[in-house]
Amino acid sequence: MFNRLQNNRLLTVAFFQGIFHTTDASYSQREKLVQLKNPWSHVRWKGNYSELDVNHWTRQMCQELDYDPQNAAYYDNGVFWIDFKSLCHFFDIIYINWNPNMFTFTYTIHEEWSAGVGPAKDSFNVGENPQYRLQLSNEVTSGAAWVLLTRHITDIEDFKHNKEYITILIYDNGGKRIYYP
Repeated sequence: MFNRLQNNRLLTVAFFQGIFHTTDASYSQREKLVQLKNPWSHVRWKGNYSELDVNHWTRQMCQELDYDPQNAAYYDNGVFWIDFKSLCHFFDIIYINWNPNMFTFTYTIHEEWSAGVGPAKDSFNVGENPQYRLQLSNEVTSGAAWVLLTRHITDIEDFKHNKEYITILIYDNGGKRIYYP
């Protein structure tokens, strides 16, 4: 088990018989669950895996996630569990926030890449896209690297329709430029 960070708010990682979970997400062989908080601190999800759902919660899941649906039903603080399939169905956009001061080491790069630069469709050629190399020292034997990509939306129409997106592709190729995915 990894160490818990600042009141268990950002990251807790544990392995329980093939189940990986953090305070924010849970992945099991059967179901992927995400714990969310409504920013208004009230009004929770009422579907699958809500505190009202008696069909999906199992005793084992409740124990592993330290969650008691009956206790949760008494107080609505806006925190709720939702299955990943429902999350994708009911939410178009998700904004994730965290406290960057919780990371021991950080490195920041600010770049701009306009949608008109590079190929119109990069399914066949990514050679014109920005590419970065992450090189770790030989002393590092394990750990995690977090990468944040931010798309600044400045046009209300772009926000409404959200047709453009950003993504990350990771290759282990010795740092050479990738042209064909």
